[in-house]
Amino acid sequence: MLGSGQLLQHGRYRIDALLGQGGMGAVYRAWDASLEMPVAIKENLDTSAEAQKQFSREARLLAQLSHPHLPRVIDYFFIPQQGQYLVMDYIAGEDLESMVQRLGPLPEAYVLPWLMQICDALNYLHSQPAPIIHRDVKPANIKIRPDGQAMLVDFGIAKIYDPVLSTTIGAKAITPGYNPPEQYGDGNTDARSDVYALGATLYHVLTGQRPPESVRRMVEAIPLPTPRQLNPRISPLVEQSILRATEVATSQRFQSVAALRAALSGTGAPVTPGVTRVTGGNAAPAPQPRWFIPALVIGVIALLALTGLGLSALLKGGGREAVATPAAPSATPVVAAVVKATLAPEATPTSPLSATLAIAPVPEITLTLETTSPPLATPLPTATSVPRATSTPACPPVSGTFAGAWATVQGEIGCAQGNAYSGLIAEENFERGKMFWREPVDYAQALVLFNNGTWRIFQHSPYVEGSPDFTCPDANTPAQCPPTPRRGFGMMWCNISEIRSGLGNATDCERGYQGTMQTFDRGFMVRSDSGATYVFYNDGSWARR
Repeated sequence: MLGSGQLLQHGRYRIDALLGQGGMGAVYRAWDASLEMPVAIKENLDTSAEAQKQFSREARLLAQLSHPHLPRVIDYFFIPQQGQYLVMDYIAGEDLESMVQRLGPLPEAYVLPWLMQICDALNYLHSQPAPIIHRDVKPANIKIRPDGQAMLVDFGIAKIYDPVLSTTIGAKAITPGYNPPEQYGDGNTDARSDVYALGATLYHVLTGQRPPESVRRMVEAIPLPTPRQLNPRISPLVEQSILRATEVATSQRFQSVAALRAALSGTGAPVTPGVTRVTGGNAAPAPQPRWFIPALVIGVIALLALTGLGLSALLKGGGREAVATPAAPSATPVVAAVVKATLAPEATPTSPLSATLAIAPVPEITLTLETTSPPLATPLPTATSVPRATSTPACPPVSGTFAGAWATVQGEIGCAQGNAYSGLIAEENFERGKMFWREPVDYAQALVLFNNGTWRIFQHSPYVEGSPDFTCPDANTPAQCPPTPRRGFGMMWCNISEIRSGLGNATDCERGYQGTMQTFDRGFMVRSDSGATYVFYNDGSWARR
């Protein structure tokens, strides 16, 4: 095992922390002195000549991949008699498994845009000249970055399919509940194996329950409870898509991830699962998401989660079904700091909510701040750096809250990616802008809107409940709000000079309310309790409508 502070590759990489460990290696967070950024290093302890030859070939192939929802492979190297090392992007954020454990079943409106992005990533892998099969898609391997983008991790050391031997070189990843029957034993996997795993992932995230193991379903005829039996809030269209994706027989599933994506978006052929499912008697009561219970204090935690652990993708040569080239992945932005809100029983979307920024302690997770790393900010280009597209796409009209605003900016922001959804928002006004936080996609971060027409997302270590409200010893303002922001917003305002100098002093205190949000091809919109609609473009500019 590598120790903290150990240097690799002539001092280029400094090991900072162990992220995870398995039987054949480990994953570390490290600091890349050449690129001056954090990275993840995957260690493989198999030092045999055959393993090194395979590793070198596969690492070169993986380094050529580039997709916004996959971590990049930055470097790879060997250490004789020690191991093989693959250097990748370090992905900060929270994985869907821990999110479900923390919050319960997630709302469909939140999950589908993320799953669409993962579909795009898988479709990209499957569409390579030598198709790459991930083979370990599951909630724990889908990370939601602080900017709201979904990333498919646990991806790195591909396994080569040999059509002559009809066997797979290298071990197969097995996680009961997510892997299809053909992934066990000597079965051969293809793109439809990832379809099954993605369907099982969606099942778990929306119902809160892991599906039964596929081989037991096949051998022991264990039924798969329908998703709506476990959570009636799931739409019939999504339920039927899940059921078809998780068919035990490969011929009964969607034959490509592109087909699954089309079904989930409602643009594909009608979904007709080929196997009768267990339906039981009355549907179970809808599981109550744990952040959406009126009259309770809701603590939304923030953390910088680990990057993907264990890398197992299958590089499959020849004999594949044609897969459409993936469309340009859509953006799913996010926002900031963390809210503890007391919801009055009679609260309505226009009723004021008492909200304060807070984060509950996280058991068994230690957040270690880098002292030598650059500030944790997610920079975005200025409003003039990248011109926005002005063509008007052919897309369904937007109805409801954002219909009017969308009609005026359709050419710039593009088509809607899913329906509008409501959620808790924290907002605070400053002399030269605003700070926002949105549930549930914002953790230890804030969306900062500047009056010069630009916006950025800034990250920071979380505010811990019980800490002083005002934590800025060098503030030139009194410890009262206004003019000094407090708790989570105040901590970021104090410690990040760009926020303090850019925004100036607070002109009110943070407030919480039920707002409305919607994601589009090239940005997102937020509707505040004042009735104002804010349009945030992916090029870093914003407008009020």
